[in-house]
Amino acid sequence: MELTVEKLITKTEPVKLDIVEATLPSVEEVGLFQKELREYDNWWWLRSPGYDSDHAAFVGYSGYVNYYGVFVRDSNAVRPMLRLTNLKDTNLKVGDKFVFKDKTFQIVSEDIAFCLEDIGTSRFNKDYMKKPANDYEKSDIKAYVERWFNAHD
Repeated sequence: MELTVEKLITKTEPVKLDIVEATLPSVEEVGLFQKELREYDNWWWLRSPGYDSDHAAFVGYSGYVNYYGVFVRDSNAVRPMLRLTNLKDTNLKVGDKFVFKDKTFQIVSEDIAFCLEDIGTSRFNKDYMKKPANDYEKSDIKAYVERWFNAHD
């Protein structure tokens, strides 16, 4: 999907970005984000499983990553990231911010922009707890992120 950024916060000229998908960050990817970006007024989900079969990893209020996770029945904030493919072809760089679907994103690497606010709160469905456990690809929360991403404004 190619989009023209609605509003650049750190630049003034329009930019076309190629966005591959919207998804939740993994435990590894969230390590790219400065702690200040991870801090939030609610817990927020990661797509990585927790250590227990019915848990999902999350980031807590103060920006710490909880690897053990919480029960997927809990409802937490949903803060997606966008996968970008053409950042090198634009005048944008890591640290720049832009608005997409009325949400502010910050570019955290050459191929990832992270949402600085939530798109709502949700929880994983029970399929997330089936063996093999912790399957984000089959979860309701993945569908929630995709509906937001694909919704026409």
